[in-house]
Amino acid sequence: MAKMAGNTDMICSPWRKSSKTKESVTSIGSGAFSSCYDLTEVIIPASVTSIGNEAFCHGEATIYGEAGSEAQRYAEENGFPFKAV
Repeated sequence: MAKMAGNTDMICSPWRKSSKTKESVTSIGSGAFSSCYDLTEVIIPASVTSIGNEAFCHGEATIYGEAGSEAQRYAEENGFPFKAV
């Protein structure tokens, strides 16, 4: 998958705990992981330059990514814990 364009492009079981986005992904669309209620961690590569509104559910998952990346910006603006990797 080269891009995630929205929740219709991302199938996520509600009990999924972790997700690692492929290096080839450049954007994560609005609501892409919104059905992942038990998601506790998301690893987002530096290749992701755009993350849509409410891409993740509930603000409980820790977002991992590079310092200064879109992942960090999204986490900080949306109340998600962020850890630089």
